[in-house]
Amino acid sequence: MGITIKAHPYSRASRKYKYYLLSILELITHFTPLFRIFRLFTGVKVDGTCMITLRRHRLKFEVRSAMDVWSIKETFIDRFYEKYGCPLKDGWVVMDIGGGIGDFSVFAAHNFAANNVYAFEPYPGSFGLLVGNLKRNQITNVEAFQEAIWSGGGKLSLDTSTDEPVQFISREVGNGTADSTINVLCSSLQETMDRLGIQHCDLLKIDAEGAEYAILFNTPAAIYEKIDRIVMEYHDAITQYTHADLVYFLQVKGYRVNAVENAAHSELGYLYAER
Repeated sequence: MGITIKAHPYSRASRKYKYYLLSILELITHFTPLFRIFRLFTGVKVDGTCMITLRRHRLKFEVRSAMDVWSIKETFIDRFYEKYGCPLKDGWVVMDIGGGIGDFSVFAAHNFAANNVYAFEPYPGSFGLLVGNLKRNQITNVEAFQEAIWSGGGKLSLDTSTDEPVQFISREVGNGTADSTINVLCSSLQETMDRLGIQHCDLLKIDAEGAEYAILFNTPAAIYEKIDRIVMEYHDAITQYTHADLVYFLQVKGYRVNAVENAAHSELGYLYAER
């Protein structure tokens, strides 16, 4: 059973230049108000949060940084989770691990009224924005939980030293200094599905800054029988594992797997697994 890993045909430098140039055009074309976008991306300090709008989708998001806007762009404009995964369908059960400010949960629920979406975000600041963004866009088919999914239940630490919430890394409690970590509640994927009565998951989305390894490697085989598709952003260089280990692991579990490297960052990419 071979490993399918797709590489881009062009040099990383040319891919990176093209990606960022296109992204600038996307930001100008699809978001408003532009003066707020400009302030966020030029490093001008913005106290608190601000409201932005996706023009074509007519969706509003409260954001706090350029990275929040970038996540929305990748989800709604680039549609990375569909481009490197699969188109969503109505009537699906979707689990969103690493919900952030709610961009993917809104994406999976908006215009899919029959979908049941379960969102999991442990960081309090992000969770508050997630809940608020669901409400302001009148999304009612998402259940949000302020907790992390991990290898087991209890507590874990979020490393907050980067000061960028979308890049906080999960660690075992006790790893890291007290002034750069916060402890959050966590549970395993199996415990979560059992607790919520999820007997079948059409799509499991993961963006967990390296926690994907702890989550998936510690999930019993029987749970994978309940999950049809997995799409994630993978993160190499955080743990001793790489996405190649994930590809092999999921293939052994019976999935067809593809991985595509990020156009700008060699340690990042997207992985899609389907039964």
